[in-house]
Amino acid sequence: MSKHKITQDYLKSIFTYEDGQLIWAKKLAARVKIGQPAGTSDKAGYIQIGLKGKIYRAHHLIWVYHCGKWPEQLDHINGIKWDNRIENLRESTQLQNTRNRPQNKNSSSSYKGVHKAPTGRFYANICVDNSRIYLGAFSDEIDATEAYDTAAKKYFGEFAYTNFV
Repeated sequence: MSKHKITQDYLKSIFTYEDGQLIWAKKLAARVKIGQPAGTSDKAGYIQIGLKGKIYRAHHLIWVYHCGKWPEQLDHINGIKWDNRIENLRESTQLQNTRNRPQNKNSSSSYKGVHKAPTGRFYANICVDNSRIYLGAFSDEIDATEAYDTAAKKYFGEFAYTNFV
């Protein structure tokens, strides 16, 4: 038996689904407005919904609404935390989810897998199975980025976050 009290039948009795949003179909509390999207954004940028005294991330509820089971881990394919369209969600491991993350904001480059050295050269690296793989030094940031993207596709497949589509 699932550790979660929220079931697909329960979700379908209180919500409809429309383009990545759960829409209230039943009034559960004074603040609930039938026909309005459920949830608010949390500090991390995910949509959260309160049900039965607990807070749930909307993408998990949407997965249960469509698939009837609770996922261990979900990944937003396009990396946009609030884009909860069912076609943008997939089950993943924690490692796969991590591989599909964009560049850290405090990086010396705008692109994932690339950093700029004080010399002005751009270095591309990728971490695979806790080992850093050196991909080369480049005078052009875009060349370094393309080297990272190629390696990410090779090592991470469909879960690769690439800088260029």
